[in-house]
Amino acid sequence: MLNKILNLAQIRMKTSQILHLFFLFIVVVPLEIAAINLEKKT
Repeated sequence: MLNKILNLAQIRMKTSQILHLFFLFIVVVPLEIAAINLEKKT
């Protein structure tokens, strides 16, 4: 029983890390693109 709970906790940790990276990717990439576009204009 305890083993199952620990396994679930590990899986949740991994998925939260992946979601965190995914969120960072979604936020950072558009900002990078905007910064590059601004540099091209000037």
